[in-house]
Amino acid sequence: MVSGATGPVGLGAAVAGVGNEPLPSDLEGACRELEKEFALLVFRSMRRAMVPESSDGATGFAKETAYALLDDQWAELATQGEGLGLWRAMMRQLEGVKKSRDEVDQERRDASARTEAAWTRKRLGGRSTGVPPGQRLDRSV
Repeated sequence: MVSGATGPVGLGAAVAGVGNEPLPSDLEGACRELEKEFALLVFRSMRRAMVPESSDGATGFAKETAYALLDDQWAELATQGEGLGLWRAMMRQLEGVKKSRDEVDQERRDASARTEAAWTRKRLGGRSTGVPPGQRLDRSV
């Protein structure tokens, strides 16, 4: 669940809020960057849970900076090549959302064509014109 301004929102609702905007051109790069940020959080949490407070007096900004750089380097190394595989899963899911959005658009166009055909039949008193929906009869001939 993604926490939004109005409360928790599912992935479908979050994507529906995007509308018909195209997916980023560098979708793979965006997914890989998100995977790296996830790995960074994992390494940072692991270090904080496992490394005891130092008794040698090394504290403060220098120590935190050194650990932050180390965590960043570990995350970079862990996500090179195939990485953790999260980026591929995210790409598949986002591409699936794009496909399903295209399918929904096609269903809307089909429903609109059926509605137009029904209105045409109703105007003609139930008779069919033999003209496909969306096309008009040329009566100027």
